[in-house]
Amino acid sequence: MATTISLLRERFVREFDELLAGIELDRPRAIDAVFFDRIVLGEGLPNDLDGHDARIEGRDLRAFLYENLGDTAAQHSYPHLPSVNRELMWERPDGLRIFFNLRDLGVGAQIMQGTFDPEIEQLLTASVTPGAVCLDIGANLGFYSVVMARAGGRVHAFEAFAYNHSLLERNVAENGVEDRVRAHLVGCGAHAGVGRVCGDPRTINLGSMYVLVDPDAELPEGHEAAEIPLARVDDLVRDTERVDLVKIDVEGAELDVLQGMPRILGRDRPRVIFEVNSKSLRENRGVGAQAVVSLFHDHEYVLVEAKSLAAGTPAVVAEIPEDLEVFGNLVALPREGA
Repeated sequence: MATTISLLRERFVREFDELLAGIELDRPRAIDAVFFDRIVLGEGLPNDLDGHDARIEGRDLRAFLYENLGDTAAQHSYPHLPSVNRELMWERPDGLRIFFNLRDLGVGAQIMQGTFDPEIEQLLTASVTPGAVCLDIGANLGFYSVVMARAGGRVHAFEAFAYNHSLLERNVAENGVEDRVRAHLVGCGAHAGVGRVCGDPRTINLGSMYVLVDPDAELPEGHEAAEIPLARVDDLVRDTERVDLVKIDVEGAELDVLQGMPRILGRDRPRVIFEVNSKSLRENRGVGAQAVVSLFHDHEYVLVEAKSLAAGTPAVVAEIPEDLEVFGNLVALPREGA
């Protein structure tokens, strides 16, 4: 045992010296794998490094993190760790910096991996002109708010979950766009009032929190809720502001949001990029995806698939059958001449 400990110590000292010297900083080392297991999984020191060497061989640091953050054991360990100690900051080559929670595989980890709906970022960036008024409804930790502000937009960011709202404010400040982003801690609905933001505190997707407007609605087992103010988007955005671009991702409350912004849809005719998830719509609001499609049609909008539009080959979505399970992003474009 003493010999094994000595070998481990020698290996760690050598690898740490390499890091201090700046040698191949993007190459993972055994020390990275060991301390990942210590910090994330709560494991002790290994008896040997054979398994750790296999995990790092042929990988760069990004690939190592991608594989290990998505491991089942790592996912199951996250809910038992205090979230305040799991925040990391990721910086992209273009200088965009995002704080996220290590537990958040639904948004944070995907941003770090570069897999978080890249077509949405592409469409938002292409749609923003300097000074454009943009709405980020369901802003989460503020990634798209920052993207739109960096492109020159003036952004209203709405987030109902207090923890995500705190990350939103932190990320806005970190990227130096406080003068272009106004963060609102509020739920957007069809009517003003009081609602509840709900979710499972053990979740590994911090973007899965949803808003309930029915005070008597029963929560699923294990879920918790906190009261929040509800407001119509038309009332939150000044009548003197003409909205150019809207992004909506509100876990099944999309119809409520849209019903609360008839002035903006009818007068300003913004482009609207939104998530459609038939499961969330059905479970959280008791409606199908076609209800959202029909509302846009009533306002003289044409719907196209976001990925197809980003690829330059827009595919129109005329309807979504009630028995079709859908999960993806659509773009609502004002109908020409309407």
